[in-house]
Amino acid sequence: MTDFINGWYGTVFYTEKEQNLHVSGQVGVCAPLPPHVPTKEVQICESTDFLQNGYFCVDNAVSEQALRDARTYVNAHYKQWVKTSKRQDDWRCHLMVDLTDAESPVEHPALMNLLLRSPALLGRIEQLTGSGVCSIFYSQVAFRTPLSAKQVAQQMAHPAPDYSPGAEYHLDGQANSSGTRFPDPWSVLVGIALVDICTEDKGNFTVFPGWHTRRDWSQYPDEKRTKTLPDLGTPTHVCLKAGDAVIAHVLLPHRGGKNTISSSTTASGHTSQGTSSTTVSAEEDQEGSVIDSDLIASAPPLSLPKQKHTANHAPPVPHPYGGSERWDIPANTREMVFFRVRVHGVDYESPQRGPAILCDPWCEFPSVKAVVPGVD
Repeated sequence: MTDFINGWYGTVFYTEKEQNLHVSGQVGVCAPLPPHVPTKEVQICESTDFLQNGYFCVDNAVSEQALRDARTYVNAHYKQWVKTSKRQDDWRCHLMVDLTDAESPVEHPALMNLLLRSPALLGRIEQLTGSGVCSIFYSQVAFRTPLSAKQVAQQMAHPAPDYSPGAEYHLDGQANSSGTRFPDPWSVLVGIALVDICTEDKGNFTVFPGWHTRRDWSQYPDEKRTKTLPDLGTPTHVCLKAGDAVIAHVLLPHRGGKNTISSSTTASGHTSQGTSSTTVSAEEDQEGSVIDSDLIASAPPLSLPKQKHTANHAPPVPHPYGGSERWDIPANTREMVFFRVRVHGVDYESPQRGPAILCDPWCEFPSVKAVVPGVD
């Protein structure tokens, strides 16, 4: 790990507000990072999608055992994280973790193993970048708890669009008054679904395909601060099954969706009040609610009653794996884990790194064009 001094990791500044988003947990040794992962599973269509759209999905990227370990781990810490964190649906877990040191203990090993025990993901990252994974800038457990039955009924009576304008999105970085770090110092965003997210109303990871290369994003921080971002049109709600993953370019505009599925009934018919999701946090944003609070304020309001967060008092839902311990995560919650991945061969601390990838979005992906026939 790079030395941390007053918010600085080398030349990378990480604000106190960002540090406060991190939660504590178990410390242990993760699965070792393979020195090389075969890339024969990578499909040309995936590289084409990444080149043209800025993202692609990987089916069955994570094993059932890894999913079970991760979900059980999060559930064991859920009440603690809700109680101690300022954000009820979104917790950062790792920061500047060097994955080349296999013997060093890492916090939240059950979460880190989602990536480290996935040859499908490690191999695809190596294929895209031409080099292997070396570290994680930060990771994030990103939930979207559902609306109550009463809120769903009110929303059906008075429909509210999901972040209606196409100008409501973000690129990861500090694009507000508290910092100027942009773009973020990592190359690939990996999002892993811990549960099925197969409909477009479950708080989906939401992207604007193709906009990672369709414009010059160098003025993004000023546009974000002055609320003059261009309208990118209709976004895509990424649908995933449990164990699937999405891999996205660092410059792909995105946002988190609303989970408008009722929390009152589980698939087995069990009743649970769950968490009141009257506001939407900024799951994939460096500055989180600080940035997107401005966007939410400018969006058409959702006329729902304000309710106190009730996660700690909600009745338990059936344990998904038949365990005896209480399952505290509300029913129908969208559960994902995101990793901001760094690879060998990129000097992320260089002051020239940001301008370089803004000028050439493929400078950190030398293998992409090579595997797509007919692309110069």
